[in-house]
Amino acid sequence: MLIDFSTLQLNSASPIYQQIVKFVKIKIALGEVNPGDELPSRRMLSVILNVNPNTIQKSCKIMEDEGFVLSQAGAKSVLHFDAGIAEQMKQMLYIEEAGHFIDEMRRLKLQKDQVMEIINLQWKQGENYETEK
Repeated sequence: MLIDFSTLQLNSASPIYQQIVKFVKIKIALGEVNPGDELPSRRMLSVILNVNPNTIQKSCKIMEDEGFVLSQAGAKSVLHFDAGIAEQMKQMLYIEEAGHFIDEMRRLKLQKDQVMEIINLQWKQGENYETEK
């Protein structure tokens, strides 16, 4: 199956190549893709995302170096991971996102108890939203 990049919304918060790598990692962590699924060709992905082909090449190189994408000259690039790698990615993404959040809360000079109160309130509101659906 060809990986769908149509939901990737690029932004200026981080380099595009990092956003592409993170997008694939999230798909793996959430079980939305499977080992053997194919990435679009570099040229096609460049057109889909409207970014420089060198940016796509850089993101593919990182994914290959990290070992969850296999590429061979003249062949399609495919995902290569197992359940353990997917779980590791999930845990690393959780830690990374929590770290960004905590850094921002510290920058705003909030105390841990204030942050926990906000989290609990927002969590509860999210639960109420889900039950209303």
